[in-house]
This record gives sequence, structure tokens and C-alpha cells, in this order.
Amino acid sequence: MLEVVIQDENGNALTNSICVPAEFLMAPEEPQYRCLCFVDPYGDTTFNQLQFAPLLDELARLRTSSRKDEAREAIEQVATLVARYRNTPHTYLKLIGDYRNATRVTDFVSTSTGTERN
Repeated sequence: MLEVVIQDENGNALTNSICVPAEFLMAPEEPQYRCLCFVDPYGDTTFNQLQFAPLLDELARLRTSSRKDEAREAIEQVATLVARYRNTPHTYLKLIGDYRNATRVTDFVSTSTGTERN
């Protein structure tokens, strides 16, 4: 689940938050999804007001391609929040991920020179 909210520059909520299944807002890493391809279901993702116009285009594309009514409705709710604040400076769309359900990150990371301990 993602908690979705519009915030001001100080992190204060300007809207009530809505909860949306993360998979509804995750887009493939394709050129037409310049913003949504970065949605992190477990961490936080923030989009600024300058990204709202392309984000609205991507949400419309995602809504159209969705097969589930509940997904289309959730995407529409998010798009409504974004559209309402698209011309308001110092506003941010914050997607708060569900870090509690993330899988444990390994203690090791592979590099080109071998394996190093974090």
C-alpha cells in the first residue's frame, strides 16, 4: 500500500491522505513513464509541482491501460489530487511506501571488483 498525500514545502499535509495499492501506481520502465517508473512501493517517492504535468499524462495513460475498475478509480483519485495543485508552487505529491513489508536487504552487495560488506 502507498499512502498518497499532497504536502507543502515544510512537509505539512494539504490534503487528506488516501491509500492505494502500490501496484496500481507502478509503471514499467519505458520512456512514456518518466515519473511513475520511479515509484518505490517500500520507500517514499516525492514529485514536485514542476513534475505534475507529465505525471498527470502518465496517470491518464496508466488509467487507460488498467484492466481493473478499482485500479482505474484509485489512479483517478491520485490524478485529482495532482490536478488540484498542479499550479501551486512549493507543493509535492508524496507517496509513502509500506517499508514494513519490504524484504530484508542483504548484508552484501556485488561490485565489479568482487563482493563487499556494507
